[in-house]
Amino acid sequence: MEKRKATLLLAQLSYDLFSKVKISLPEEIENAASHVARSAAETGFFILWFKIFRDEPTVMEKLLDSEYIPGTASECFKEDTYEWLNRNPANNDDPI
Repeated sequence: MEKRKATLLLAQLSYDLFSKVKISLPEEIENAASHVARSAAETGFFILWFKIFRDEPTVMEKLLDSEYIPGTASECFKEDTYEWLNRNPANNDDPI
């Protein structure tokens, strides 16, 4: 549980920093998004990162890029909104 809390804190702090970069250094958005994706890859708990950055398309593109997080199923997300797609509705335990 402690690692999850630490990851949540890191993701929230990363979001705050990313938001500041968007305003003060817009030319660095791609680099900042890459840093977020690398942090997510190192810490895990991807659902936290997806929830926190769901409205940041640049970051979401990186989070769904197998270069950063191998094995991520980008087809499980809507292309334009990054909402989860229900690909397995018959399975109540794991509908996604």
